[in-house]
Amino acid sequence: MAGMDTESKQCLLCGSAQTTKFAFNSNLSPEGEVCRLYHELCDPDIIADVIPVQRVYMLRRINHSRALTARLPAEILDEIFIHAWLSAKGSRDHDNNHFQVVLASVSSHWRELVFSNPIFWASLSLDFCEHGGRQLLNRLGMLRLYLTHSGSAPLDFRFRFSAASDGQLWPTFDTLVHPDIDNLLLANLHRIRDLYLETASPKWAVSTPRLSQIRTFNYSCNIIPFHSTFISFPNTQHLRELIVLGWPYIETKSGPWTSLTILTLESIEVNVCVCLLAGCTNLVEFRCREPKTLTVSSWLSYPPWTTRVTRDSLEVFEWQMPRSGHPGRVEIALLQYLHCPALKYLKLHAYHHRQHPAVQLFCKRLPTTLLTLNLSAFCDDEELRDRCLFNSFPRDCQVEELIISCNGCEMLIGHAFSWLEDPTYFPRLNRIIVDDISRTKERCNKPRILSPSWQGLMLHRMLAQRLPVLKHSGFDMLLDSIDVGWSWEVKHTIWSLGQDHEFSLRIFHNPPIHRPGAPLFS
Repeated sequence: MAGMDTESKQCLLCGSAQTTKFAFNSNLSPEGEVCRLYHELCDPDIIADVIPVQRVYMLRRINHSRALTARLPAEILDEIFIHAWLSAKGSRDHDNNHFQVVLASVSSHWRELVFSNPIFWASLSLDFCEHGGRQLLNRLGMLRLYLTHSGSAPLDFRFRFSAASDGQLWPTFDTLVHPDIDNLLLANLHRIRDLYLETASPKWAVSTPRLSQIRTFNYSCNIIPFHSTFISFPNTQHLRELIVLGWPYIETKSGPWTSLTILTLESIEVNVCVCLLAGCTNLVEFRCREPKTLTVSSWLSYPPWTTRVTRDSLEVFEWQMPRSGHPGRVEIALLQYLHCPALKYLKLHAYHHRQHPAVQLFCKRLPTTLLTLNLSAFCDDEELRDRCLFNSFPRDCQVEELIISCNGCEMLIGHAFSWLEDPTYFPRLNRIIVDDISRTKERCNKPRILSPSWQGLMLHRMLAQRLPVLKHSGFDMLLDSIDVGWSWEVKHTIWSLGQDHEFSLRIFHNPPIHRPGAPLFS
């Protein structure tokens, strides 16, 4: 084949001047042919000049040459590894298979690259399932490998400790993980940025002052000691997220509380929860789950609020009131004086306290910016509709999602559907979730049936009133562990509504009914 005219052009891969037209019997090096393939794929003007036979010839030459990855510069290969590692970070496969170790096992060249880059060894997730044996030794060796090769990079560690099979406490009070690794771990605590600990030793609480670079701290302990060991962060201003489960001792007087944006407290005394909420002025998310009532052994004496407390940045608020007994003075004052003008998500477990003046006042002051309302309460059988907690919420709230946990209380469902029959009540509502999980799955393990003569027909009437006036497309309802007991005629009526108004209806435990273009009953 005769030679063809050549035109000089700079290659974007190697930077040298390459030709865009060439003869079949080209003497280009393998690297040059890789550049040629790059030009062919990226420059549409060249595709017409390269016939299929020439492409086959180039591919054969490349396949018989050394692997392309072996010829890539170390900097490019390193970037490829980082991109793959970051893409897989956080997935279950990434945590279980130790992506870095797999790469380092391919070849000596890859091993040199992986071990020379600290970023690959800065994130580790380990499950310590036994306090002895070969599995523990392997995990300790893996932890030592990461600590050794991570250099000075910030660390992200996730440790989960399971109870020992012989019933002994593990880890013990005086160890973080194991005596063989604790000294090396203590020497690197200042580098830890994100730390997640599940059923860990109390010594982690003692060691919190050493976490000078901590950004996220998630901690649950395996046992609470009798002596007061406080969680404190006196040497950091980087803390953004704090999650503590069951540990009662938290230093509230000093710390990086103004920088904290996410705070989750579970099974902690009410005084501590309210005190931290008062000190964290820039919170975006606050969750208090199953707070403990005050006892004679309460270590923190905190006076109730007496003036308005505003959290302008708070968007997520979750509060769980006691299932039995009466709310304390500190908790009542919180509901009376807390103002959240930017609130978007509210999860309120009112239970038997739905008629308490402080609870109703808190609900009446909710901003119209609220998008998701998650409510759990009990209503008495003789309770009037107007005395229900739903009467306390502003009617013009921009709520789009309503979640109701009825806890076996059918009256709450009836009141909810009765209020929602009015389309002006939560006018932007497009998703409803009603569950009775706590009753059905824990007690009788079967769905509760709503009587067709009451809640079932009330739900049907609510849908018939709201769907025709929807100002948005789509309406979704999920009844979890609840059977509405609808007849075929009622289901057919709802199917007819879906012909003109697009919505989806999912009913747990009902037989599947589906017609083309109709809502799906599943």
